[in-house]
Amino acid sequence: QELEGGWRTAPGVFSADGVDPASALLAGLLPGNLAGRVADLGAGWGYLSAQVLKRDGVKSVELVEAERAALDCARLNVTAPRARFHWADATTWRPAAPMAHVVTHPPFPQSRAADPGIGQGFIHAARRRSAPASVRSRRSAAMAGSRCSAPRSPLATGGAIA
Repeated sequence: QELEGGWRTAPGVFSADGVDPASALLAGLLPGNLAGRVADLGAGWGYLSAQVLKRDGVKSVELVEAERAALDCARLNVTAPRARFHWADATTWRPAAPMAHVVTHPPFPQSRAADPGIGQGFIHAARRRSAPASVRSRRSAAMAGSRCSAPRSPLATGGAIA
């Protein structure tokens, strides 16, 4: 189905009826000077990646998505040659080289019951995919959360992505 703005989605994918508020908020908070290689863990139908690719300094975006239908939509929505698509579990996917930045909006569990493990898995994956501080001093991870994500995450309890 086609949404306002030309976005393509499919029935059953997360936020099939439009951009979800948390992703819109996260996209609006991304720095304008974002640069280097970026991973979008749990890329869905590509909204966040498309926003990342509006930054001229971004060399590439790795869209990582486990749901095939969502990744197929992302291929239609994100056509920039700097985009690379991976049908994979975001918590176990391994990039060829560390990422300068990671963006993510972890998925809701199918049951909608709170499952902090999903969000925690994405947080740990973001840390593992980032370049070491000695390599990149301006690395970052940006994550949208919800009540179903990770209320007791390492970030909420004083941990850090770095």
